[in-house]
Amino acid sequence: MVRARNLWLLGFAAILAAGPSFGQDVRATILGRGTDASGAAVPKARVEVINQATRVAAAGSTNDQGKYPPNPSS
Repeated sequence: MVRARNLWLLGFAAILAAGPSFGQDVRATILGRGTDASGAAVPKARVEVINQATRVAAAGSTNDQGKYPPNPSS
């Protein structure tokens, strides 16, 4: 009986400890529209984003309507 209770408590503690790790995500989504000073779309503009913490860069370009990314998944 004591062993079953200890096993149950250990399992419950493991679930509680693992819970906070599911709430964090390392991905981000950047959506935008490239425009010039007059507000007109800028097609095929180069877009570069840099993670300031890691200095990792990702690059792409706008579509013909100036939207980035050209084909958002959501």
